[in-house]
Amino acid sequence: MRIFQVILLLVCNLSIAGLPVFSAIATAEAAELLPRQRFINLNTSDKSGINSLLQDENGMIWAGGSSGLYRIEHNQLVKIRDFPAQAVNQLLQFSGRGAWLAGNLGLWRWDRQTDNFSQQACQPPGGLWQLVQPQQSTDMMLALGPDGVWRVDPANGSCERLQISGLPANSRIERLSFFHNQLIIAVREQGLFRCELPCQQTHRFAPDLATVRFRTLEVQQDSLYAGSHKHGFYQLDSAGNILRHWHKGIANTLPVNGVMSLLQAEQSLWAGLWAGGLVEFDHKGQRRSHSSFRPTDPSAIGGNNIKTLLTARDGTLYAGHEYGVSALLPAINQYQWLGQAQADQPGLSQSKVQAVYATGHGDVWLGTSGGGLYRFDPVSNTLQRFAPDESAAQHFPSQAVWAIRPDADGTLLLATSSGLVRLQPDTQQWQLLTSDLPSQDVFRLSVAPDRRIWISMWSGGIARLNAQGKVEALWRSSDGLELDTNLAVEISHAGQVFVLNAAGLFKLDGERFRAVDLSSHGKARQLCKDTTGLLWLLTDEGVLLRWDDNTGKFQQQLKRADLGDATELFAATTSGPVNIWLLAKQQLIGFAADGQLVQQIKLTGLLPNTLLNTARIQGEQLFLGAEDGLYFTPLQQAKVKPVPQPQLTGMRLFNQPLRLSQPVTSGKDNSQLFGAALTLQYHQDLVTFEFALPGIVLPSVAGPAATDPAPLFRYRLLPFDRNWLSAAADEPRATYTRLPPGQYQFELEAQWPDGRTSAASPFQLTVLPPWWLTWWAKTALAGLLLLLFSAVMLLRTRSLKQRNLWLTQQVRERTEALQQANQRLQQAAYRDALTGLLNRRGLRAQTEPHWGEWQQQRVLMIADIDHFKQFNDVHGHQVGDEVLTALSERLQSLCQPDDLLARWGGEEFLFILQGADAIQRADALIRAVAAGPMPLSIGPTPVTLTGGAVWLSGESLDVTLQQADALLYAGKKAGRNRLVKQG
Repeated sequence: MRIFQVILLLVCNLSIAGLPVFSAIATAEAAELLPRQRFINLNTSDKSGINSLLQDENGMIWAGGSSGLYRIEHNQLVKIRDFPAQAVNQLLQFSGRGAWLAGNLGLWRWDRQTDNFSQQACQPPGGLWQLVQPQQSTDMMLALGPDGVWRVDPANGSCERLQISGLPANSRIERLSFFHNQLIIAVREQGLFRCELPCQQTHRFAPDLATVRFRTLEVQQDSLYAGSHKHGFYQLDSAGNILRHWHKGIANTLPVNGVMSLLQAEQSLWAGLWAGGLVEFDHKGQRRSHSSFRPTDPSAIGGNNIKTLLTARDGTLYAGHEYGVSALLPAINQYQWLGQAQADQPGLSQSKVQAVYATGHGDVWLGTSGGGLYRFDPVSNTLQRFAPDESAAQHFPSQAVWAIRPDADGTLLLATSSGLVRLQPDTQQWQLLTSDLPSQDVFRLSVAPDRRIWISMWSGGIARLNAQGKVEALWRSSDGLELDTNLAVEISHAGQVFVLNAAGLFKLDGERFRAVDLSSHGKARQLCKDTTGLLWLLTDEGVLLRWDDNTGKFQQQLKRADLGDATELFAATTSGPVNIWLLAKQQLIGFAADGQLVQQIKLTGLLPNTLLNTARIQGEQLFLGAEDGLYFTPLQQAKVKPVPQPQLTGMRLFNQPLRLSQPVTSGKDNSQLFGAALTLQYHQDLVTFEFALPGIVLPSVAGPAATDPAPLFRYRLLPFDRNWLSAAADEPRATYTRLPPGQYQFELEAQWPDGRTSAASPFQLTVLPPWWLTWWAKTALAGLLLLLFSAVMLLRTRSLKQRNLWLTQQVRERTEALQQANQRLQQAAYRDALTGLLNRRGLRAQTEPHWGEWQQQRVLMIADIDHFKQFNDVHGHQVGDEVLTALSERLQSLCQPDDLLARWGGEEFLFILQGADAIQRADALIRAVAAGPMPLSIGPTPVTLTGGAVWLSGESLDVTLQQADALLYAGKKAGRNRLVKQG
């Protein structure tokens, strides 16, 4: 009892003295991890399963499904629509010319040269299940169906049933395989049998397995791998001895015993299971990974019943299952992945990794946003979790760890949602340093050169703590920060404190923070201090700046627009040329202390939904903290692999698939579609080329973890196209219509983002001319045209003479008609349409030539109808027109032949009268008009005129008009119905 009291007193004294007191973390035992595979899943459109997979000589991946035939194009399972609806149970390569297909409707053949599917003569009742060929033999093929084994003649597609002796009565054969020139026969619930070709008598093979039902047989060198229905799978030698047995009863082998498919790859043995997913074994037979179907995880394998497996030439593993095809790309799985825990796989309880710190001892500490703290050892591949556990005496205080920083004493400082925690990484003991903060959610932290700790709290501002975690000072939004939630806090060599938040960058000046002016560089986005103590800043305009304690300013080091969306700046942890790393779109960029870019690491191989939060580099290892877990890989540039060549997958005529009835004999490459050559008739004038890349292309990723996007297709038809044309990613085809007859060459390229290109084999296209454009038709037509030309020339000469005479007569008649028309037009232009008198243009035309010689010999008079407006207002414009017409006729009758009379305006008339008595005659005209009423439709109506008359006295016509007009207005004022004369 006294010992306990002494220990308690000692602990209390240490606490009072300010010395750290650490608590042991309640933790689970470290769990051993298996590598986790990430797949790209392609589902069939009709939700049918895949039974068989095949890669043809051009790299295209075919899939036989329970409802038809598919091909992988543009990362999709595309159904072959013109293939009959039936279950395709087996696909088998056909000696470089195409493929054999075994289905419910018997045997079919796809011919690459004709792109045609033809049903063969071999059509046993119930169809066919399997096709097998001996190695190095193309002239023999066996087919398995419900009614037994059939020998197929590849030359004509016919078959005959084999009469096999030695099998149990009423037995049912379920699988065939050739093993060392022997046919291995799997009989349902009766084990394995063997026979020598032509297989008339069978013998028991592997007698220890006489009651086992086998579902799949895979031959690899000197071993036969046999997968069973309920007993796992076996490795057998050529004598049938069991070399090894994998089954559920052995730890770390199979989760279930039903094996549907087996595949021996370069470094792995794959087992496709019934209701168990996919298991990978290494070259020693030890389980390396297990991929199970998880509907909520899009990167997990897409099915649970793995019926067929295929390794493509580029190393991609394809797995066919009940929902479609899942592909395991080497580019994606270059990263090891630590994701969320599953029922069959330890992992993170909450996969969002927010903080990563790699120690010099090789272990990695992970902070997550909801799963607590983890310690991961990449060497032993073990994971240990530290999280709140209320049942434990001492438990880790927080579920969220936002940041991890080392302190000078070798401990780790953790920014958590429950406060600031100091952790002893060796003993795994912790101490909660803070308790009297405005917010216990510590988001970011930084350690100053004097070992003071600066923390940023969520909605709590900035706090400065001493090394023991006691609060010394506190700054809120009212102290110049504008916001209480800050994204980063860092301290320079000289002790200058900088804080970054959504409002900008702030610097501590005395007891207040003041905004740092970065207007010429953009808005601050990332703030970080490297291991040498230099302070770095990145703006949204891609400007990288470094703080200079001597000048007290940020100095620009680099500007690149593509860096503006970078998500993190972090310090290099090892000595070398790189001082600071930048996590930017598709890459990590390393900068030296002088701001020079010295290293770039492309982040290829991440799935499209991967969102990175943080990254760290320790030694030669790269760690990426993401929303879906931790990714890690050796720090080296990925090897540049050859890019696949695009393939011409089909052609269409008038939007219908083109299938040839006979192979093309003029083709240069029998492995290509139609032999890489095709001849079309002239009327076949709408042709479409369809193309694709073989297999699955790594999809593009949006955001900072983007991988190389898919390539761009370019094509041209020479000599029709002068330039390369681009094809849309969702419609990779090229259509041409109304091509002129001639020889063409179709060229196709795939352009990759890194500048590489891959080209398909050129395709030769010939468009035949119509019969009327052939050489013999042109020759006959030329002779006929020559004869016709001679006859036509004789007739034409005679006709030209007659036509010349006729044309002369026509010209004469047309000339006269034009002259008359011109006269009428001139008269219409010079005459008033209502009265027939000269208009202004007509009067000027007749006056101007003689104006000079008329001076002192003629009188110009302007006369205006009195009160003419009343005629229009009272009786209407029709009566007004009658007044003008009747007055014009009376005035013409009163004028002499040499006088000129014109309607000058609306109700104005202009006279040019000759003779010495011209003034007297003008006065007589005025009186004559007033002497008698005008005969109008409203009855006889008196009409009077008022006029002004002047002698032509050497002035111009316009001046003379003004003079007469002035006299006219004088007469109006004097009472109207009169003539006012000059002088």
